Amino acid sequence: MKIKIKPMFLLAIILAIVSLFLVGFMSGTIYQSSIDKLDECGPSNRTHTIRIGKDSFTPSRLEANRCDKLVFYNNDAKMRAVVFGTFENHVPYGEFATEYLRPKERVSLKLFKVGTFDFHDHTRQDFEGVLIVNAPEE
Repeated sequence: MKIKIKPMFLLAIILAIVSLFLVGFMSGTIYQSSIDKLDECGPSNRTHTIRIGKDSFTPSRLEANRCDKLVFYNNDAKMRAVVFGTFENHVPYGEFATEYLRPKERVSLKLFKVGTFDFHDHTRQDFEGVLIVNAPEE
């Protein structure tokens, strides 16, 4: 029994394999460049903590320098969902997308992007804050 493979089918399979390889390669390259940005900071200079309480973030406005460490700490009795961006428009901060924190749980991230970033608790629309990351003075 001889199996016949049509040339167009074979070409489609080859193109699909090459496409998957290129997507994987580009994803790895993009991920590695984000890791390199984190690595160029070295150890964190300072650590800042934003506490999530019953009715607000404390502080709700934080100014920090690039390469500092930020900790979100859920000091409330309810689960909270920390997200960067506005309630209507989530904007990940590097690899940080949405972090669900149980009571007394914390999550930390290194601040490698300079700029002003909104964040909020996605379980409550009125729970908002602002993070300002400055370039460190040399």
